[in-house]
Amino acid sequence: MANKLSKRFFGATGGSTPKIPIRFRSGGTVYEGYIVNQVSARRFKCSSDNGAVTAVCNLVQGTNSDPANNNEATLVGIKSGGNPVTLRKINFRTVADFNSNRYKWTLSDDSTETLLILTAI
Repeated sequence: MANKLSKRFFGATGGSTPKIPIRFRSGGTVYEGYIVNQVSARRFKCSSDNGAVTAVCNLVQGTNSDPANNNEATLVGIKSGGNPVTLRKINFRTVADFNSNRYKWTLSDDSTETLLILTAI
């Protein structure tokens, strides 16, 4: 797969290196978690923050930023002005939302949470 994400962005959040946070649904429960590995630009193996639940999930727009069905995930970025954007796909340097807007992304970590910061292309 071209433009695959670097593995340095995968793994449990809260460490010394910022990791991409993701929200996913498995077994009827929504979990805050992290990416274990990338299957495609829209499909990821996800794990809950405590590592107890793992699922392969597709990125969806979700309902109120929560995935509605099992094996679905939402990835949310923040654009200028603090507005959240649900992302359709993510690559090494760019992301796209469900309106086909494209952004460059970076990670920002303030020791309480990690955010995907978006800059319009």
